[in-house]
Amino acid sequence: MATTSTPVSQTVQQRAVSATSQLRTILGLDDLKLLSVALTEAAIEELRFSPTFTARIRAIYDELAAAKPKRTPRVRLSSVNDVKLVPIGEGYDRPIDPSAPLDPYFLNGLYGANQLRLALTRYSVAKLKEGAAAVEQKNPGTKPASKARKDSLIDYIVEMVAGPGY
Repeated sequence: MATTSTPVSQTVQQRAVSATSQLRTILGLDDLKLLSVALTEAAIEELRFSPTFTARIRAIYDELAAAKPKRTPRVRLSSVNDVKLVPIGEGYDRPIDPSAPLDPYFLNGLYGANQLRLALTRYSVAKLKEGAAAVEQKNPGTKPASKARKDSLIDYIVEMVAGPGY
C-alpha cells in the first residue's frame, strides 16, 4: 500500500481538506458524513488487529499536534461589570431583584442619568426588552429602532428616561 506524503508546511485545516479530497477521489464517494462514519468504523476494526496502523495514526497525530500553533493566553480587558456603579439616589435602599422585570426608571433614580447607560449594559437583551416595554407604556407612540439589538434598546431607554444627550 502506497502512502501519500503531506507537506508539513500546510495547516491542520489545509491537511484535512487535502486528505478528504484524496479519500473522495480514491474511493469515488461524495457524501462526507457517510464517508467519515465509514472511515472511522473501518479504522476502529483495523486498530484492533494492527499495531503498525495504531502507531502510524499516533505518529501523524503527534506531528499535527506539534505543528498546531499554540494559543497565547488572552489578556482580559476590563468589562462594564468591572466598573463600579455609584448609587446617587436617596430612598433606593431596596435590593435589585434580578428576576423582576427591568425598571429603567428605578435605575435612573438610583444611579442617575450619567450612569444609566452603564447600568443598562449589564442586562441581557431579554431584560432590556422588558425595560423598553415599560418605557413604551409611559411614552405611547415611541419604540426602539430595533428590539433585537442591545445597543438600540439601550439607546431608546436612555433617551426616553434620561433625556436626549445621555
